[in-house]
Amino acid sequence: MKKIYFYFLFFCMLAATPSDFTEVSEVFMGSEEGKYYTVISEILNPGSYYMYKKNTYLASYDGDNRLISKKILKKEDMLLDENAKESKDSVRVLKNKGALDNLLKKNIDLSISSFSNDGRYEMKEDGIYENFPKEDKESVKIFSKEEIDKKIMSICSKDFCGENMNYNKEEVEVLFGYYNRMGTYYVIKVDFDIMALDFIMRKGR
Repeated sequence: MKKIYFYFLFFCMLAATPSDFTEVSEVFMGSEEGKYYTVISEILNPGSYYMYKKNTYLASYDGDNRLISKKILKKEDMLLDENAKESKDSVRVLKNKGALDNLLKKNIDLSISSFSNDGRYEMKEDGIYENFPKEDKESVKIFSKEEIDKKIMSICSKDFCGENMNYNKEEVEVLFGYYNRMGTYYVIKVDFDIMALDFIMRKGR
């Protein structure tokens, strides 16, 4: 009887503990000739209701979505009490405190307009395509799978995302986008088993 009770208690504990989960998101900041800037947020939950890690970066890319620099802005080790309030044991370490301020002082283009997907964009085996359902035009590939893979690996550190980044085309979606005189910026989402990843890719005009 004690053995049965032990197994029951063990499985209840497993059911009550959340799975490890990683969330990485990228927000567009602005662009200048030949570059664009984003803020990357990494959140890692190691399987707990009461603690998680968060890193925030300022990233810059060239016109071909190649990462130029990735500066850590803030590191956080968060502990929450039973009422989901931040506890005194939480640690926040600010890095490169002035990096964001310095960026905003630069002459970057912050003017931007947005657009929705409205079914035009589709992930196929070899990349993301733009379709033209109301026009007599063939689909056009805007990003190859190789370009997408490189971008994913550039924004997501191995500590947060691991090394196995396999996904299928059903797990990739263009959510929406932005555009200005420098180019078009697509917000793309990839859902892995225990990870959600939103990132930005640019296409020149």
